[in-house]
Amino acid sequence: MSSGASREIVYQVDAGPCAGALAGALRDAESRGLDVYEGLLSLIAARPLTGTDDRAALLYKRVER
Repeated sequence: MSSGASREIVYQVDAGPCAGALAGALRDAESRGLDVYEGLLSLIAARPLTGTDDRAALLYKRVER
């Protein structure tokens, strides 16, 4: 994934209605000692972030699993 594509994903996630819930889940994971950055990259790489207008909601569902 190019850095331009990565930035675009971050902007879309940050603007999503579920961005706050995703941020909270990531903070919780980080407080439990998980590497949030690597985990998030893995979640993004695992499956496409297509089929939704709210990428934050999609990632939130993946984080909660």
